[in-house]
Amino acid sequence: MSRCRECHNQAERERRRSKRSEADRRAIAKFATQLKNETDDRRVRLLCLAMIEYHGGLQQLVRRWIEQLEHTRAKNPGGMAAMGCFAAITRLAEYCEAQRPQLPSLTDEELHERALGHAERLIQANPQLAVVAAQRLGWRVVPPG
Repeated sequence: MSRCRECHNQAERERRRSKRSEADRRAIAKFATQLKNETDDRRVRLLCLAMIEYHGGLQQLVRRWIEQLEHTRAKNPGGMAAMGCFAAITRLAEYCEAQRPQLPSLTDEELHERALGHAERLIQANPQLAVVAAQRLGWRVVPPG
């Protein structure tokens, strides 16, 4: 071998990282293309959920999407690939806007029910929040039992 074991291992780690990075770029590019072309809001939601899961969370997806955009812009500023990323972001913003509840049209009772529903889902997902909130209010928390 022309390299020591340590140098060889380092080169292999770099090669695998580069390969993984390229796969991530291709996945983001495919996602952006599908997203910008999708007209069905249900499919937009499914695409986003699939990509969030693929990348291991929303923060990772956003970080990799930003990296993809920077890579694309550096490679060909103002090119079609960069414009495709922006078109996908625009489509995502349109989807989010369509999902936003029209609060002024809701009655007080409907607003109250929605707020309770959101609070219940938040507490179910993270029960410790309820305990911390109760303790901050000065309430005594007694475990069930």
